[in-house]
Amino acid sequence: YRSTGKSWTLDIGEPSDDIAVAAIEAFRAELIESPDDLRTWTRLALRLTPQQRTRLERRLQAVIDEAASWEPDPDGEPLALFVALHARPD
Repeated sequence: YRSTGKSWTLDIGEPSDDIAVAAIEAFRAELIESPDDLRTWTRLALRLTPQQRTRLERRLQAVIDEAASWEPDPDGEPLALFVALHARPD
């Protein structure tokens, strides 16, 4: 993914509110093709201050940036990472 740029871009045509849906559908398609034993996920509902949210976003981005900087290993497993932080109803 790093060498093709697939993990960083998604062509959905004109920008619109459908960007999130397109990203989730791409994630869903890959997840369906993934073997059960190679799937891990976590869902967590939070109630954060703006400062806590900023701190969380920065830490998540730092981990993602670090992983994106790793050179692909020809013998490594092909994996994908999907991270989303969004508002939720009370």
